[in-house]
Formats: sequence, C-alpha cells, structure tokens
Amino acid sequence: MHPTTIAAVAVLSVCFGAPLDARHAETQEYEEPCKQVRNHVAKWMSENNIVPKDSTEFEQAIIPAAPAAPIPPSIAFECLKSVPLYKDTALGQLNFLRPLFEWQSTLDDLREPPEGYLSEGVDLLGGLDNITAKLQEAQGSYKNEFEFLADLYTLTSVRPRDLHFRYTSSLFDLFSFPRPARFVSISTDGISEPKIYLHADVNHAERRYTPSPVLTIDGIPALEFLQKESVKDGGCHDPDARFNRQFPSLANDAALVYTPSEPAALDLRDTTTVECQNGTKFEFSNFAFVRGNFSNITTGVDLYNDFGRGNGTGPRTSEAGNYVLLAKNYTSHFVGYPIPTNRTKNGNVAGFLPNKPEFSDVAVLVVNSFQGILGPDTFVTPPGVYFQEFFNVTTDFIRAAKAANRSKLILDVQGNSGGLVYNIATLYFALFPGSTLPQLSRARSHPQFAWLGAHLWNGTTSPAAGVWPLNNFIRPDHHPWTSFADLYGPHPDTGTPHEYTNPSIFNVTNYTQLFAAYQDPLNANGAQYTIPWTEPPFAPEDILIVSDGQCGSACAMTVSMLTHVHGVRTVALGGRPLLAPMQALGQTKGGPVINFAGMPEVDRGAVPEGLVLPPPADGFKPPLRVPGLEGVRGLGWGVTVSFNVVNMFPWGEEMEEGEVPLQMRYEAANCKLFFTWDMARDITAVWGAAAAAAWQGGQCVPGSTTNEEGTMGGIPGYTEKVADQYKLGDGPGVFGSD
Repeated sequence: MHPTTIAAVAVLSVCFGAPLDARHAETQEYEEPCKQVRNHVAKWMSENNIVPKDSTEFEQAIIPAAPAAPIPPSIAFECLKSVPLYKDTALGQLNFLRPLFEWQSTLDDLREPPEGYLSEGVDLLGGLDNITAKLQEAQGSYKNEFEFLADLYTLTSVRPRDLHFRYTSSLFDLFSFPRPARFVSISTDGISEPKIYLHADVNHAERRYTPSPVLTIDGIPALEFLQKESVKDGGCHDPDARFNRQFPSLANDAALVYTPSEPAALDLRDTTTVECQNGTKFEFSNFAFVRGNFSNITTGVDLYNDFGRGNGTGPRTSEAGNYVLLAKNYTSHFVGYPIPTNRTKNGNVAGFLPNKPEFSDVAVLVVNSFQGILGPDTFVTPPGVYFQEFFNVTTDFIRAAKAANRSKLILDVQGNSGGLVYNIATLYFALFPGSTLPQLSRARSHPQFAWLGAHLWNGTTSPAAGVWPLNNFIRPDHHPWTSFADLYGPHPDTGTPHEYTNPSIFNVTNYTQLFAAYQDPLNANGAQYTIPWTEPPFAPEDILIVSDGQCGSACAMTVSMLTHVHGVRTVALGGRPLLAPMQALGQTKGGPVINFAGMPEVDRGAVPEGLVLPPPADGFKPPLRVPGLEGVRGLGWGVTVSFNVVNMFPWGEEMEEGEVPLQMRYEAANCKLFFTWDMARDITAVWGAAAAAAWQGGQCVPGSTTNEEGTMGGIPGYTEKVADQYKLGDGPGVFGSD
C-alpha cells in the first residue's frame, strides 16, 4: 500500500473540520447527549467561521441555511435514544399509516414474492400489527422513541425495497451517516472476479505503486462486510444494485439526483478499521452530520417537542441530496468524462462523440436523470425551461451523431433513479417516434380507492386530486376512460384473492399539453412537443443500454419499453463478485410515486365544487379525514410518506393469468461486466468495454450470458446462483415475528 493512501484519513479532517470527541471530554459531570450535540455544533461553526445565511422558508425546504456539522456518531445515537417513548402518539402514527398502506401497489405481492424476486418478502400490514403489539406489551419492548422509529423505518423504508414507498420522520432526518472509508470493487480484466480496494487507490498508476486488496473491515472479511451492509439499504430490490450502492463511481458523481447508500443509519461506530492484505491498517474517523437546528435543544424531550411533533426547524427528507445538488459546479465537466458535444445546464443529459478509433461509429448519450426542475437556477427558472432543454439537447445530439456518421448509440443510464414523464416521452419518441408509451399499468383495488372514485370523480376532476390523476391515463386502445367505474373494474387477479384496476397506459396527449403550458403558462399553445423525424434514427440492434443496476422509476420504464418492445440489449456493470447474470434494473420498476401528504390535508370543504361528500361506510375511514390527527404537516410528526401508485407490465401482455408485475420479476441483462481500474477513472473505458461486448465479439463475465463462448447473446433466465445469501432477518413484517 502506497503511503499516499494514508492521506485519505487526513483529508477528512481538513474538509469537515475536527469534531469534538465526547469520549475524551475533560469534565466528569454528566451532560445530556442532545446538549452535547448543540455544543459541538456551536463550537464547530465558530471555529470554521460559519454563519447561517438568511433564507426564505421555501429556500430552506430545498437547501439548509448552513452546512451540516460533524460529530461522533455515538453522540448522535445517544441523543436520539434519549427521546422517551411517546406511546399514545406512536400508536396514533400506526393508525394513521394503516389505511395509507392500502395504496401501495405491491402490497399483496410483497407478502408472497414470486420466484426470481431476490429480496425477502414483507407483510406490511402485519408489520404494523407487530409494532402495535410491542407498544402495547405491559413491560414495553421499546425503551425509547428511537427503537420504535427504527422498527418502523426498517418496515417501511428498507424491507419493501421500493424507493417510491417511504416513511421518514424528522427525527431520523436530523443526522446523516456517510462512511468516510470508501471502497471500490475492481476486476483485473472486467470478467474475472473482482476484489475490494480502497477508493483512494483508483489513481495508483500515476503514483507508481501497486495497491493491496482490502482484507477486513472492522475485523470482518471485506466482501462479507459490504454485502451485509448492502442488505440494510432499502433503495434497491436487486442485491447487485444494492452492492454497487456501497461504492462511489464516476456516474454517481455526475448524477443529477443521487442518494448515497446510508445503511449505517442505525448502527455506525465512531471509527472504521481497515486492514489490507499486505498488513497495512487504517483507522477512519466516522461522522454523524447534524442537519437540524439544535440551538434550543438540551434534552431528548426538547428534541421531541421540536422535531418529533413535526413543528420544528427540521430538515425535509430531500434536503441533504438537494444541498449537494445545488452546490454542484454546473459549469464544469463531469470528472472522468470527455468534453460533451452538448449537455443540459443541470447535467441530466449529455451527448458524447468520443474521438477514439474504437468509437468511430459509436455515439454516447448519458442520461443520468429524468428530472428536470432542479439545477443552477432552480429559484428563478420555470420548470418548463428544463423540460424544453432536455428535449433540445436530446434531439440536437441525435442530429449531430447522425451527421458524424455514428450508426450506433450507447445509452448510459448509470445512477439514474428516475424523474418525469415529460422526459421519458422525449427520449423514447426521439429513438422510436410515435404517440404511445407502450407500457401497461394497473393499480391495486381497495375500498378507499373505490369510495374516492365513486364520490369524488365528476368526469374531469380526478379522485382525491393528486392521489389519482385519472386524466393522465387512457385505455390500452387509446380511448379515454368514460367513467371511474370503467377504469376501476375491479379486475380479479386469477388464482389470488386480490383485485386490480383495468390496465391503462399513460395519456401522452395530456402530458404534452402540460409540457406546452409549462413553457408558456398564459398560452396553452406554447412550445410544441414534436420529434423532428418520423423514422427511428438507430436500429434496435444498434442501441445498447449500459446500467449499473441503479436505474429505477422513470428510467426503468424507459428501459423496459426499449427492451420489451424493441429488443434493445443491455449491459449490467459491477455487482457482486459472482460469475452469473445481473439485472440492469435494480431499483423501483413501478409507476408514479404519490405523496401521502395531500390526502389527510384535504378536508371536507375541499372537494370539487358541486360534489357532496357522503359519510364513511363499510367500516373504513376514507383517507380524506382521519379524526383526531392533524395530518402530515403541522403537528404530524414531521414525516414524509409516499407510495407507488401502479404496477407496471410489458406491452402486449393479457394480464389474465395472474401476471407478475415488473417490480417482482427477475430480468437479467444480456451481458455483465465488472469494473476495472481504467473503468473506475475513465468513463470511456466503460463505454469501450460495453461496445466491444455488443458489436465486436468481446467477452462478458462467464455465466452471465446465454452464449457458451461468453459473448453477448439473449436474456439469461433466473438461476439460484443469483439469490441473495444475506438477509435482514427477523423483525416486524417478517413471517414468524411476534
């Protein structure tokens, strides 16, 4: 191990400042842990000359007034655990959540996952019962509020493996726990089993030393440690995608919206010890970053009053990611990338025509996000400007690629966790002009949905407004739904007791009208949404999708349409060191995400004009009104709750035989490649390896293709080799739990 690697530890102190270590405090007097947090933050801000800036409430919802201060994780956990359990309020939260869980499209599938679903199943409603029972035990299973929230967080934000289904409390958002010890998984040639190294060794070649693989992390074999950590990450249903989220990468650094994995949020130690095979040892200081305002906090009771009730100056759930997002230097080029031919201001789309012999006929379109409303001018730029820019950059680049005689296209979607339908339509129709986004969807049928549809739909207004935007969906035959009953059905799922709505497709016309209105709010006939060609610019066999498994939501929908309808091939990068296939789509493969917040906020005076809200019936409470609870905002525990509204299915399926939604299916890529040192520091090495596998007879990871000689072939089927050997284990929602 070269001595320069040691500098990685020192750099952290320079970048983040040195946090106080409560374990070596001179005073022997007991000090409340939350007061320690307050004092540490004040001292750190003073020593680093940080003064919180003045900002509006809206701006604070997007970006904090000051950087997050670092403290030892043990103090953060001690502070959280000093919050006493508020049993009645906790039970109120569970009662509040129970009817909302019915809207999660995969609720029934998660209870009994099909073969090929690589994560554990979870009974979400049963999990609420488990937690309720623990709260009601005479002796009390939970010692404090943190233990209760930890169970609820694991049930809702980890076990479903769905980024669209989330429940997060402000108390859990007060601290973030990124590990400063960063690693990479590197293969010598891209097809041999990789080993784990320190990320600081990426540039070892120019420093003229040979890196040593990591042997252990905190005394545990490195690979075992990282796989166990990855299981705690709820962002991906696929274990290879979860594994990739343990590592930094060029693509994730360039991504517009990237949420790093923080599986240590429940149990991060103050230090991480790393030992390499050559005997070198390193000790990294870990940090908890304080994201809330602790200036008035002394005790755990204070913390609950300010944040647990949801009325404090706490962070929003998206705040940390947006802080990084808005702090980016949007005028600089992506590190490790060549200069793009063109790109959007916020960097979510960039086109490249690499000037190397191996790319003489290859163009590369990097789409690291389908978002379009955040960027360097977020507070002054109308959303439609970003949509138009996505459209312009995409179409202009394809023109440039064809003019340069590039007959092949690599579509790089690494780190793309989704975005907006406007941008899906832009990219899909740019590649395959038309008027239909060919993917079927259907929602879970349940009494609340039926009640809302029967009483709150007047032909133009959607049930519960944003909960189900009916005008965004049409029949698969392209005709509008004539009534809510026409859409709702319900449609029985053969062989199960479950029911779903009739299949729908997205109403592209409605989205394009909204696109035009965004461009010119005063003129619905504003910017036109028309692809400037009528024939596909690239043949399906000349398009290759490159993914690290972290493609989800809008990204997954786009890739699914390209692969299922047109036969476009995929290459999956990285993953566990298995000589086996890997999925290209490892994140959410469901439909739109809807925030629960609007549902309890809609009161009986907010229904569409002319409609009468009847009383609740059939023994359930409609979600428009939860008696005795304030709702999500105000005094609603400072939470954010969201769900996945529809399951997605490939175009052309009849869905008469209990079809499995895409979220629960195993869908391997055509080829798998491990990262090499070159691929970790030069993105063109990634594209070159992928292009070689697709069009030049290059080798894939043995066992990852259907061709015996190891070249790219068809789509491999499910094999037990890809099953996840690591599990979360017992807990609320797991069969057999008390």
